[in-house]
Amino acid sequence: GRGEKAPFTFILDNGASYRRYIDLRPDGRYVAYSFDHPPGVQPFLWDEDKEDLDEHVSRLEWLLLDLLHVSEVEPERFERKKAAIEAALYKVYRDGLDRDFHGFAQVLAGIPEGRELVAALFPFTEGKFAKLFKARSDANPREDVYAVCYDFLHLTEHRDFAALALRLCVYEIRRFAARMSRRHHRTFLVIDESWALLEGAAGGGVASMAGPFLSSSVRMGRKEGMSVIGLSQVIEDFVRSPYGAAIVGNSSTKLVGQPGGDSVEGLRVHLRLTDRQVEQVRRL
Repeated sequence: GRGEKAPFTFILDNGASYRRYIDLRPDGRYVAYSFDHPPGVQPFLWDEDKEDLDEHVSRLEWLLLDLLHVSEVEPERFERKKAAIEAALYKVYRDGLDRDFHGFAQVLAGIPEGRELVAALFPFTEGKFAKLFKARSDANPREDVYAVCYDFLHLTEHRDFAALALRLCVYEIRRFAARMSRRHHRTFLVIDESWALLEGAAGGGVASMAGPFLSSSVRMGRKEGMSVIGLSQVIEDFVRSPYGAAIVGNSSTKLVGQPGGDSVEGLRVHLRLTDRQVEQVRRL
């Protein structure tokens, strides 16, 4: 409306809710993920003509901290491991080593603080998660496609796989958004209940560590031209988990629809609504 460049919109779905919308857009693309057709993200890919190395390393190290289960519960240990990962990444790129998990693991093994993390890289180098990183050109963001829906429905039976696929997808979109922001394009990331795929990891699985990564993606993404929109039926879906709380906590604008049943009380508590605001919500 203001004559700005067209924005890019990425929708993370869990059940083809946006298939018709995408089909109606000539500049849209629908991508279905499955166990045999995962995201195919190349996290170590870096083009020095398109992105500063410091920016790339900063973004990638947060993804690796998440994948390697480095918890922020112990701040001192977290900072040591973070520094080791950062040092290893710089060595990979500056010394011309293999830009993949194998090259990263080789360098990390030579750093005292990083040695104990090497074993955790096995699922990504040789294990079942290695297929997540096999190139898939039809899923990559493109500059001529302005609306993309990534559907995780066929990954719901593989919870750990789906949780990692979701993170990689967010990582790739954030990387693309930063590049497009330099050309004055905005990017909208719509997370519609697909983030709930990160549930079910209370036992300490790969999903339980998603809070810091998603929080960082939401917080830093705003500085890189990416706005995150989280959608769900009830506010409790967000606040009961660290990743949902990260979305709510970093959202300066909240849109409330007509609540059902006792949902308005949840809104009162978690959004700190006044009695007058509660009555306004009830009358929607």
